[in-house]
Amino acid sequence: REASGVLASILEVFKENRVPLVHVYMSRPLPERVIELVLFADLTFKNELVDRIKARLKELDFVEKVEVFRPELNGLKRLL
Repeated sequence: REASGVLASILEVFKENRVPLVHVYMSRPLPERVIELVLFADLTFKNELVDRIKARLKELDFVEKVEVFRPELNGLKRLL
């Protein structure tokens, strides 16, 4: 599948749930390599959406793994 189509499909999941992304990293698409995509989403006050988004991403035929990492420090935004 074309890399731009993969990215668009994944971003649509966040759009459907009205979840803003604060950072997106995508590895360089090469024929012999799996594309790695790392997304940082602002789920402040939206914890109930985490499982729904994770399940929806896993439904996409080209997604191999979905991991969720929670911030180690609550309120980090206020410290920066």
